[in-house]
Amino acid sequence: MDIDLKRCPFCGGKAKMMSREERLVGETESGDKCVVTVFYARCNKCFSRGKPFRMKTNKYYDPKKKTGEAKAAESWNARVESAGEKQTNRT
Repeated sequence: MDIDLKRCPFCGGKAKMMSREERLVGETESGDKCVVTVFYARCNKCFSRGKPFRMKTNKYYDPKKKTGEAKAAESWNARVESAGEKQTNRT
């Protein structure tokens, strides 16, 4: 799934989806590690970040990771348009 992120509202830089594992919270019935994963969008130019979303996920593979990425992208993209975006959208 490709996630479409708007440009940074502060500097106009390209944004990238980021995630990191915060802490180990146990194991699943099959013995896989469960961790709290944090998802957020970050500008590659000025390093501003969007709202982080924390989810309990399987360390190796978990379909909920796509949900966390989608929520972080929605938060990053749902904002007041900057002056540059307003001018671009009018043409």
